[in-house]
Amino acid sequence: MRSSLHGFLFFSSFTTFLAAHVFAHATNLASSDGMDGSSGAGQFSSKTTTTAGGTTYTLTGDVSIINIKSTLPANTSCFKDTAGALTFTGGNFALLFQNITSTAAGAAISTTADGKALTLSGFSSLSFLSCPSANTGVGAINSVGSTNIQQNTKVVFDSNHCTTHGGAITCKKTGATAAILTIQQNNSLVFSNNSAATSGGAIHADKLVLKAGGITLFENNHGGQKGGAISITGGGELDLTAESGNIIFKGNTITQNNRRVNNAINIGANGKIIQMRAKEGRSLIFYDPITVEGTSNEALTMNKVEGANAYNGKIVFSGRYIDGPNRYGKHVSKVTQPITLSSGALSLEEGAELQAKSLTQTAGSKVVLDQTSSIKTSENVTLNNLQLTVHDFVSPIPSKITTTGNNGTITLSGAISITGNEDFYNTPALAHPINQELLTLSAKDVSKLVVSNVPGTLHKEHQQHKGYQGEWTIDWAATPGSTSGGTTILGKKIATVHWRPVGYIPFGGSQEITTSLVPNSLWGNVVDLNSVSRAVESVATNTVTHDGFWVVGMKNFLHIDPNQLERGYRHNSSGYTIGINKQTLSDNVFSAALCQLFARDKDYVNSHLKQRSLSGSVYGHHLGTMPMWRFLCGNSHSCPSDTNVASQIPVIVSGQITYSHSKNDLIIYHNDNTLTEGAWSNYALSGEISNTFIYRLRKSAKVFQMISPFIKLRGVYAEEKKFTETGLRSCSFSNACLANLSLPIGIKFTGKCPKNILSYDISVLYSADVARLNPQNLTTFVIGGLTPWKTCSQSLNKQAVAVQGSGRYFLSDVLEVFAQGNFERRNSSYSYNSDCGAKIHF
Repeated sequence: MRSSLHGFLFFSSFTTFLAAHVFAHATNLASSDGMDGSSGAGQFSSKTTTTAGGTTYTLTGDVSIINIKSTLPANTSCFKDTAGALTFTGGNFALLFQNITSTAAGAAISTTADGKALTLSGFSSLSFLSCPSANTGVGAINSVGSTNIQQNTKVVFDSNHCTTHGGAITCKKTGATAAILTIQQNNSLVFSNNSAATSGGAIHADKLVLKAGGITLFENNHGGQKGGAISITGGGELDLTAESGNIIFKGNTITQNNRRVNNAINIGANGKIIQMRAKEGRSLIFYDPITVEGTSNEALTMNKVEGANAYNGKIVFSGRYIDGPNRYGKHVSKVTQPITLSSGALSLEEGAELQAKSLTQTAGSKVVLDQTSSIKTSENVTLNNLQLTVHDFVSPIPSKITTTGNNGTITLSGAISITGNEDFYNTPALAHPINQELLTLSAKDVSKLVVSNVPGTLHKEHQQHKGYQGEWTIDWAATPGSTSGGTTILGKKIATVHWRPVGYIPFGGSQEITTSLVPNSLWGNVVDLNSVSRAVESVATNTVTHDGFWVVGMKNFLHIDPNQLERGYRHNSSGYTIGINKQTLSDNVFSAALCQLFARDKDYVNSHLKQRSLSGSVYGHHLGTMPMWRFLCGNSHSCPSDTNVASQIPVIVSGQITYSHSKNDLIIYHNDNTLTEGAWSNYALSGEISNTFIYRLRKSAKVFQMISPFIKLRGVYAEEKKFTETGLRSCSFSNACLANLSLPIGIKFTGKCPKNILSYDISVLYSADVARLNPQNLTTFVIGGLTPWKTCSQSLNKQAVAVQGSGRYFLSDVLEVFAQGNFERRNSSYSYNSDCGAKIHF
């Protein structure tokens, strides 16, 4: 009986041991399991497990373990497993480790069992911040078995430090079983500001498999001597895939010669890159270079197809963010393997250099080589779809492809393309012809530089684009290599590119190049025409002796305010008029004149117009009388018998025709130092009839002796002839015409000195435009690319008020001098003219 009891007790103890040490152990983590050690001792009791069957922690709430000053036992990981697999299941909750002080290998999490995996998955947020930050710490996570960080919404490793390698994560085997670090299917992944004293600022691993499930960023990590962001142990492997988001390495550094230099990844001796690929629309971007040590020559196929999954994205090496002078040549990525580009694009930008054993491009892929960037191999280079980027037109450094092997060959075939987005064709340098070295091929034997079936005209990546239009061409020149005194000079083939601009399509559409200066020039003609008409009329009517020859110097000005649709306009002209007057015996006066004016017009932006015009005017009037006072009184008996005005009122009935022809030269100055020029002719014709009633005051007045109401009917027609500009932005303009019918009504006050040697007058008038046709052109862009559009002139307000005045001084019986002026104001414009001259009586 006693023997049976002892056996039962032994069996119970054994099963309890198995349950505790063999079978998996599951534990929930609630928010209460977290700790904020900012107050008090701040000591966290380490959760150490030894279950061979593994331990699973499942979150039932957000857990934060922050500001931990020490652990119990001392310098132990917050979570530590020594026997089995360790799994953290997030349940879509957040897990935060922050400010953990511990010298344990893995201040937050560590596993020490050979061949046992560490898994963290299903978190809404998984963060390791300053775990630890002190220079005595040994990283946030340390695992000797495979580690999986996957299917999390957000993962952040920031400001973690290690005194050896792997500032954030170390995954390195200590036993016989391989340790693989797998990070995949995370919507957001950031490693930033982590550091390690020797290598791997963020990660140190035997083998790393990184598949981006969203944006993945390694930024500002520092890896001591090797691997600013990632270090792979000797003989290790690296597998990078930009699956559902970009992978970016930026600002990661190591220390060389007591200064920091950019480096993203270092792979130890005889290590290798297994995969380097990106999905369509995704990019794997190295703003910091990578280095592979040793002599591994296992082939690397970039963007390699895997089953039904094609990878057509971009793999980019770029020196864009490398600081300091002479930054070109500081982004040198060294890969010992032969590289084959299977599909997608391999792009080297802004001084980046890629060194490999060889480089082969397969059909359907493309290699993009920026100015200042280069490819260097010890064996062959074979490219069949090369795209070159041009951006420096001042001190250009050509792209380079070099092979240093004794039997190295560079084979270049197919069309070479000039790449660049549409904005590239808005570069001002493209407004002018370009001739510069674009690409240099180098090998020991120049005969091994094979350029086959490469057209002389470069292919543009964007055949239809805005901006500067033109054609790229290329030619080649060979220079043989030589060896002298142990120094080898490589043979070269140098490609020189030529650009010839033929036009420009504005990015802003027609509004960018539209100027109303062309149709507005007709308004300038109208102002000049009216000033000539006024001068002829004034000389014919405001004089004691009509017969004579006269000459006038003229100045005219028109300003039109800008508005939301149109630029402002200014017309400024000056010139001279010569004429002759003749009075007949029947009190008819005739005058004829010729005028030449020189004008300059502007649109207050960058357009200038020079105008030369010739005008002719014929004027005539008849002086009669009319019993105006009796006519106004009719049969009324109340009509006064004595009045201050004469019973017979002089009436002047006049008519005038003026014609002008002008030649216009347009120059538009552009910011790229190019010009658009145009030349055309304008024609203008005006006609006017008027009645003026002259009231002479019987009682002498000291200032004015006559008051003369008047009414006019004035019509003008002006036409601009079609023409085509020259220049990169040239347009073709159709005919345009301006027609205006106005009705000026006003009153003139006339006075003279007692000795009749000085006379003067002043007029005030109101003018209404009763009918108008504003000018507009149908404008066509010469090289196409824009739908024809209407270029309209500015529309002057249809009502105006004006003040006119003139004065004459008789130097002798045969010579008088005179001056006159006019100012007209409309709601959105004003104009004025002034002239002075002399008349010889005969």
